[in-house]
Amino acid sequence: QEIMTKRWFELLTKYNDELKVRTLGELIFGCEDKKYLKTEYGLTRYKTYGEKNRLTIVVLHGLGGNLDLFEGMAIDLAKKGFRVLSYDFYDRGCSETDRIKYPLGWFGRHPLKFTLSFHCLQLQQVLDALTDNDLILVGHSTGGAVALRYATSKKNRVKGLVLMDAVVLPPKKSLAAKIAEIPFLGDLVVKFFGASSFLQFCKQCVKDIARNRLHLEQTKNLLKKNPRFLAAMASTNRYCEGFTVSLLPEFIHFCSTAPKNNIPLTLIWGQNDSATPFSPHCQQLHSIAAKAYQSSSLYSYLPFPDTPHNVYFPDAKPNECTEAIAKLAANVLQSR
Repeated sequence: QEIMTKRWFELLTKYNDELKVRTLGELIFGCEDKKYLKTEYGLTRYKTYGEKNRLTIVVLHGLGGNLDLFEGMAIDLAKKGFRVLSYDFYDRGCSETDRIKYPLGWFGRHPLKFTLSFHCLQLQQVLDALTDNDLILVGHSTGGAVALRYATSKKNRVKGLVLMDAVVLPPKKSLAAKIAEIPFLGDLVVKFFGASSFLQFCKQCVKDIARNRLHLEQTKNLLKKNPRFLAAMASTNRYCEGFTVSLLPEFIHFCSTAPKNNIPLTLIWGQNDSATPFSPHCQQLHSIAAKAYQSSSLYSYLPFPDTPHNVYFPDAKPNECTEAIAKLAANVLQSR
């Protein structure tokens, strides 16, 4: 399958000086208005909104997400006077790791380890190429883990942090996900049951399946047509901190220094989240943050009843999430 897909890819791909390329992801998401960067492990698709010299809000998607899911939020934030930058993680959306250098192995196993450092390197290279502005990081799910790690290590650059249903404590994993971590046996499970298991997970993350039919159909097509998509998620599940070990020490460290440096924090969570459950995940983080910020206006806490993991989706709380991010960004501007 990998050999056939690689051949198909080679026939369809056309490179030019502007990096306008046709990737397997583009066969599903379309090829219009796509911008790419050459990053260390392949191509990274990105998109920017708003004026270049404004405070930059960087939005990081979840495990199987992509930048298009934040389109509405990004447009609204740009209208409020901020610059927004989003990009696809490797082998998600339209970004791709180099298919020639990093071919999939037996049973579709990804040769690269998608650790948190791996994700943060991609983020750093995107930022190096596109902006030298101060940053606000907004991370959903896996993107929340990336945002937390980067904010903890780059305190001078990151001026605000928003975590939405973030993977800080190891998430609740299905039986299939747990078996997928076992060498060899896990590869077989991912190959034969990974796609259906992940699609079921995606349905559990939304409030209204009918209103999210396009997103679910795109995910289904990615799972069918791009084997690297599932392989990348399996590698993240196996190796990425947050999935494998708790990031609670890093969150505690962030909260111990952020209030002194006037760095605001917002926690946004769906109380019906089954992936990173509100209890204990958000409740534990809120307890730590509230104690550290001591009723400061720099800290905001937004738990939403009857709301699933994808808290910012159109059928959940998109406007509330956008307003919370804009409020935090306004605090950053006022503190300058």
